[in-house]
Amino acid sequence: MNYRSIHYLRAVAALMVVFCHIEIPLARLGYQGSLPGFLEGGVDIFFVISGFVIFLSIQSKSVGVFEFYKRRILRIVPLYWMITTFLVLVAAFAPQFLKSVRFDTLHIAASYAFLPYPSPADGLLYPILVPGWTLNYEMLFYAAFGLSLLLAPRWRIAAIGCMLISLPLLGLLFRPASPALVFLTSTILLEFLFGVLIAWALCNRSGSRIGGTGLLLFGMLLFVAAPVIAQHVPLQRFVLLGIPAAMIVSGALLLEKVVALPAWRLPSLLGDSSYSLYLTHGIVLSAIGQLWLRLPFGNGGFSLAAFSILALLACVLGGVLVYRLIDEPLQKRLRAGAKTNRPIEQAIAAR
Repeated sequence: MNYRSIHYLRAVAALMVVFCHIEIPLARLGYQGSLPGFLEGGVDIFFVISGFVIFLSIQSKSVGVFEFYKRRILRIVPLYWMITTFLVLVAAFAPQFLKSVRFDTLHIAASYAFLPYPSPADGLLYPILVPGWTLNYEMLFYAAFGLSLLLAPRWRIAAIGCMLISLPLLGLLFRPASPALVFLTSTILLEFLFGVLIAWALCNRSGSRIGGTGLLLFGMLLFVAAPVIAQHVPLQRFVLLGIPAAMIVSGALLLEKVVALPAWRLPSLLGDSSYSLYLTHGIVLSAIGQLWLRLPFGNGGFSLAAFSILALLACVLGGVLVYRLIDEPLQKRLRAGAKTNRPIEQAIAAR
């Protein structure tokens, strides 16, 4: 079953991330305030949705380990590698346009391999395409999830849970000094497990208008209150933002089971293009910010508000264009090629 609520939440999560990152060029333009801290929770919504969708995708069909890995690689890797390659070429031949990127062979290799590696620009564990840090976690989740497919279906939830709990637990117990190990044992991995558990618990039960509305509203309230809570209580991110994200996803799903959501064109398009928007928005924001600095608009409130609106629209337009012109046609060709090769693979496996 395709859940429109999940599709629309993808759009919301992508826009939250864009809003969050608009603060970076705004600061360069003279803005001295800060945007709401809960906007970064768009990433946490993405992680919960990913756990939900991946578990749901193997519920109704038998999928082998290698078939699962192939599907995820074909979906995630091509566009990410294309944009990464673009940035590598710019860093090599026109570095003046990318102040946050330094040409470094090991960093480039790690970026392509979805491995955490310090950026030569600032030492942070970001790949060349900065939003790709979340894809490093996605790939780690896919690796764990794929291994669970080696087991009988009744053991998969337990296996996924053990793997996704073990890594953060090891990190908390041993406190590794290596930044890469700290990254790989982050408790943020538990947010994927939240999504898996939501899929397991909710998909075969009836909806609830009251329960869904309550979870959705309370999750949103906790999201908005997260920056204030963080000032008084030192909580892990998976508690501060991950649990509210899981409540929002759960609430939306419970509501959709009893309330038919309309097929809105714009949210549907934004949901379709959310991956492209997520990967490209940083490049668009950087370009728009550098252009704005060269224009005589000043840094008054009206100018900064106008920039924010223009930047948001440019990011959305850029994401939609990349989706329509590159990602969507590419995915169609890759899926067609996979279907063509499947009978050949089955024949070889039968020998």
